[in-house]
Amino acid sequence: MRHLPWIAVGLLVVLLVVLAYPLLQTTRQLRATQSELGRANEQVVQARAETAKLERAVANLKGELDAANKARAGLQENVDEATTDNEQLRRELDAIKSESQEKQSQAEELAAQLEEAKRAAEH
Repeated sequence: MRHLPWIAVGLLVVLLVVLAYPLLQTTRQLRATQSELGRANEQVVQARAETAKLERAVANLKGELDAANKARAGLQENVDEATTDNEQLRRELDAIKSESQEKQSQAEELAAQLEEAKRAAEH
C-alpha cells in the first residue's frame, strides 16, 4: 500500500503529459493560425489601399478622357465650320472665275469689234 500513492502520482503525471501534449500542439497551431491571420489582414489592408489608389487613378483618367473628348468635339466643330467656309469660298471662287471668263470673252469681242471699226474707219 505504500506504493499506491506513488503509483497514483505516477499515473497522474502520465495523464497530465498525455493531456498536456495535445494542448501544447493546439496552442502552437493557434499561434501559427493567428500569425497567418495577421499577415492575411495586412495583405487585405494593402490590397484595399492599392484598390483605392487604382480607383483614384481611374477617376483621374476618366476626367482626362472627358476633357480630351470635349477638346476633340470643339476641334471637330472648328473643322466642320472651316470645311463649310471652304466650300462656300470654293463656290464663290468658281462663280468669280465663271464671271471673269465671261468678261474676258466680252473684252475679246469688244477688242475684235474695235479692230473692225478701226479698219472700217481707215477705208
